[in-house]
Amino acid sequence: IESGLVALSEVKGLPRNPKEHDTGAIHVSIEEFGFIDRIIINRRTGMLISGHGRMKELRMRKAKGLERPDGIETTGNGEWTVPCDYVDIPAEDEEAAAIALNKLVERGGWDKGRLVEILSDLSIRGEDKLLVTGFDADDLDQMLRDLGDFESDDTDDEEPDDDLMGLADQLLEKWGTRVGDVWIFGERGEGHCVFVGDCRTEGPWTYIQHFYGSPNVVFTSPPYANRRGDDYASPSEVDYVDWWEKIQKYVNQHLANDGSFFVNVKAGAEGGERMLYVMDLVLAMKREWGWHFVDEFCWERLSTPGYWPNRFKNGFEPVFHFSKQMQIKFRPKSVGGGAGSAVAGENASTGSYYNLAGKTVSWDTALPTNRIGVKQNATATGHVAAFPSQLPEFFIRAFSDPGDLIVDPFAGSGSTAVAAVRAKRRSVSIELLPKYAAVCLERISVALGEEPKRVGEVENKDLVEKMVEKVKLWQKEQIA
Repeated sequence: IESGLVALSEVKGLPRNPKEHDTGAIHVSIEEFGFIDRIIINRRTGMLISGHGRMKELRMRKAKGLERPDGIETTGNGEWTVPCDYVDIPAEDEEAAAIALNKLVERGGWDKGRLVEILSDLSIRGEDKLLVTGFDADDLDQMLRDLGDFESDDTDDEEPDDDLMGLADQLLEKWGTRVGDVWIFGERGEGHCVFVGDCRTEGPWTYIQHFYGSPNVVFTSPPYANRRGDDYASPSEVDYVDWWEKIQKYVNQHLANDGSFFVNVKAGAEGGERMLYVMDLVLAMKREWGWHFVDEFCWERLSTPGYWPNRFKNGFEPVFHFSKQMQIKFRPKSVGGGAGSAVAGENASTGSYYNLAGKTVSWDTALPTNRIGVKQNATATGHVAAFPSQLPEFFIRAFSDPGDLIVDPFAGSGSTAVAAVRAKRRSVSIELLPKYAAVCLERISVALGEEPKRVGEVENKDLVEKMVEKVKLWQKEQIA
């Protein structure tokens, strides 16, 4: 590799360069640090291999008469010269080289904990210090959500099992979960089940219907749009509603007629404004797919540190309530205990109920509003959409009866299943990633005080009947 200087006017970009650029972030970075990274040019063709976005920024600055940044030299006739490295690549390979230079950097990823720590420190110094990194407050907000790194409150009731998410890989080794697994708790498969598979396929739903019947509550927090990570590759904002169509279809087919479907999802922000895919989803649920849009709940959660130039910190997430008909199972007194109370416990034998402090309350106590004050647990750090189990427990108790079936299509760490155990309901957790399914198994096992049993595998609809026969055989053995 040979280094040198090349006139800005002579730099030729690849005609089919597929890489897009955040020119605003590049502008801010060059303003702060100058031109500190050499471009790469193929000596054989004179084509630019790396640095298209920065060249666009330099040309814009020169055309507008802006001052040349540090690192850029000038000739006697006013021409800007750019530091570069020359490489020797066959012309037919230079596009592949350009892609590789970007993709290999992307694959390297980040140590998210260290990255968030640095960005948080920069945000405290001011938004301008954060923006020069190429990240903005929206990015930091989303990363903090991923890590569950929320402001702690000493009064929070933390769930000791939430820190199991940090042991997901070890639990995967312990349980040996794999896609297609079906694990069950209970003497005859009637208690709780973890299905390791894709909720957007028919297999899990056929299995649920055959052995557990129709759920009365489906509660879930699906992946956010435009997420790219080691665990979940979620759909884009544009494709989100189409991606969701299969999920709502299977829920609609299998939900009890008087059942309820709860969706906890909030759109992130990009470019300083809130994305619209969640609004599109709600409209499609009602107008395109015919769901009843019963209500929107406000879950008050802990806000994240940071500064946004045009809006306040986020302190809530919506939970959307859908149903197949207006007449639904509704048990409001089971979550009494004062207006705005988050959740209540219920005694399945006596029908009495009590608030989170354990205080028994009378039937005429004020009922809660649709504002739910359950705080995010500071220890829930592993799963991208982790929520405290008290959140689904509120809906489970208010919209089902003891013994009813609760399903979470994106089970994650198993918080919905843990809530179902506490509320004396049955549950099925569908989780695509084996390591999170292992966390589900561990948490349910601890909550129940019993070990699960792997009863077989279901890979697709064609194998469901074989799976049914396996479980029937296991049930007969238990009776014998």
